[in-house]
Amino acid sequence: MKKCGIKATITLRLLFLMHTMYLTGAAAQVDDFRVLGIHSGWLMVSSRLYVTIDEGVHWTDITPPIKRDQKIGPVFFLDEKHGWVAICVNHSPEDDETVVISVARTNDGGKSWREQSISPKEYEGGRQFPNPSQIQFIDEKTGWMNVSLAYKATMNTCTGILLRTTDGGRIWKQIGYDSCGRMHFIDREQGWMENHIGDIALLRTHDGGNKWSKISLPDWGKCKNCWESWIDTPYFADQKNGAVMVGLVDNSENSLNHQYSLIYATNDQGDSWQIADVTELGNDISTNTMLPFKRDQPFKSVVCNSTNCYVHTTSSQDQSIVPPFSMPPHRTSISALDDAHWWARFKFKIEDHLFSTTDGGKSFHEIPLPTKLAVNQ
Repeated sequence: MKKCGIKATITLRLLFLMHTMYLTGAAAQVDDFRVLGIHSGWLMVSSRLYVTIDEGVHWTDITPPIKRDQKIGPVFFLDEKHGWVAICVNHSPEDDETVVISVARTNDGGKSWREQSISPKEYEGGRQFPNPSQIQFIDEKTGWMNVSLAYKATMNTCTGILLRTTDGGRIWKQIGYDSCGRMHFIDREQGWMENHIGDIALLRTHDGGNKWSKISLPDWGKCKNCWESWIDTPYFADQKNGAVMVGLVDNSENSLNHQYSLIYATNDQGDSWQIADVTELGNDISTNTMLPFKRDQPFKSVVCNSTNCYVHTTSSQDQSIVPPFSMPPHRTSISALDDAHWWARFKFKIEDHLFSTTDGGKSFHEIPLPTKLAVNQ
């Protein structure tokens, strides 16, 4: 998401865009980003990985060394020092080729990397095309990686596997199969995963990902023609209290593509869930992201549509966020430390802008994106 506080005129926007293109050779495109601290975070721009400790005043390129036929996959940083990057081949496998993925790890903030290959014997599927989709660590030793496997014959059949490491990423072992959804582990044993098959549900594990069970969520009951369009992974404020956001689309004749957002809450570690909030969104939503919360606090989410953005709170009036540009964003993404401190990317068709807030969206500060003239190597 993004925010500057003053709406730019068309002339200023064109001058800014021309200046950006002069520095970088193209309009700024942010592939991914995460906030790590009040002033620190990382982002991916044109398959290069950068970090900052001063909200973009200075950026350092910490991209791991890769070969010509490799590409950077998902990134995860536990803190400003410990990070992991998946590396995979940048092409489809040949008939006689074995595709090997690897994980690069750093314990000094990207100053140095150690790369560990993952042999095909560590995962099922023969000559399927492995594509890492997510990495998560809950401490310096224990982490998981979700890998989708597409059969070369069709290249559109997805079967996911789950790998785990207990030594910081040196050795990875397969522990699960048919896991295409995003995951979120709370500790070494308790974890959750999106469920994309059948009714509105989540998958839960009590043993670090070896076995998963389905936890169904209550039906809203007020929209007979609604179907689940997306489901987040749960966020837990502590071991017992958590919440998850679910998106519904109304496909009835008079409400085609009308969207709703439901927040389900639990206070018993996820054994049971209740609907805590229902928000009518309309049919032009570009983002709807739930912010981290503390126990006994109201739930908040950032919602953006084609005309404006706002912070929705379950117990009070919504707080409007005025975008800094006259042109509405094509897409918005949020990465939050808590409900007050978050980074927001406003994505337009030809350029991205990154902003930070320390007061829950009441004011924003633009984070300069890395350019060829302002990057430390």
